[in-house]
Amino acid sequence: MLLTEQNKPFDNSQYLFEIKFDGMRAIIYVSNNDIVIKSRNGKVLNNLFPELLDIKKIVKGQCIFDGEIVLLDNGLPDFSKLQNRIALKNSHKILISSQKNPATFIVFDIIYKDDNLIDKELIKRKKILANF
Repeated sequence: MLLTEQNKPFDNSQYLFEIKFDGMRAIIYVSNNDIVIKSRNGKVLNNLFPELLDIKKIVKGQCIFDGEIVLLDNGLPDFSKLQNRIALKNSHKILISSQKNPATFIVFDIIYKDDNLIDKELIKRKKILANF
């Protein structure tokens, strides 16, 4: 679900609220020893964020994660640095950047874990995520 703007503060106990990170929305598909990172519009991002490929080492089985790629500066998201990173085309410069200022993947949701989870309530999917 994409973020929408509201005219006034909203609070309701029937809703979950999460921090809006200033990053790039992505879906990560993990299966056995493979991983594919895709942007919201379906562009494969594996070459742009090689440091995120290690996610496959901590995941057993097949998973699909929904989240956001962020670059942090002193613990805070820096969208400007992320934009600069996205603009890189040279694989050597991407590798250096990934080592100097690695991206972080903030997971919002898990929509597949060895079975389709999309019909489960979000709060149940959050509990599954908490077990990683």
